[in-house]
Amino acid sequence: MDIIMKQLIQSLQLLSTDYEEQVRVLPESLCVPDEIALNFDQYYLMKDQLVEKGLVSLEQEKHLDEINELLETMSTADDKTFLWSLEGLQKDPRWAELRQKARSALGAFGRKQEKPNLSGVTYIEGTKQK
Repeated sequence: MDIIMKQLIQSLQLLSTDYEEQVRVLPESLCVPDEIALNFDQYYLMKDQLVEKGLVSLEQEKHLDEINELLETMSTADDKTFLWSLEGLQKDPRWAELRQKARSALGAFGRKQEKPNLSGVTYIEGTKQK
């Protein structure tokens, strides 16, 4: 579970950082907004187990739930084509709100915002479908 906690914190670091850093740390071949959300989601799915083991408090869980709720709302937004583009990631206020929520979550975990460390993540190049 230690590795899951570390990766959860790194997913929050990625969510909380500014646009330029988000784009810098992820490969160009990825859809950066999608990858940021997926990175968080894969560790959010482990939340109940982390709470059960006492690694995530109820306050921390609340912060994680707020992030997840906003991501879910963003996923079904009427303007999701723009929202999930690089321009949307850079300019849309919902991404700014998400960054702020991630910073608050980091604070609840006793962490400060830092550059994300994705050194343990491997991305596999795929081919785009036509």
